[in-house]
Amino acid sequence: YWRDRAEEARVKAGEMRSHDAERSFLEIARMYDNMADRAAKREARLAAESGSTQRVAPTRRATRD
Repeated sequence: YWRDRAEEARVKAGEMRSHDAERSFLEIARMYDNMADRAAKREARLAAESGSTQRVAPTRRATRD
């Protein structure tokens, strides 16, 4: 999913006439690629954890207001 969005953003970047707009779309593509990397790592981690016999409940991060 995220890799497809990144590719769409790169295509859009190539259609831009403004250098600033092109750069913005390329930055968006980079962020989508980062999300794809994170999702793949999360899936691998969850797959590895599902093979273990001991499950640990996820914890929530404290947020600052």
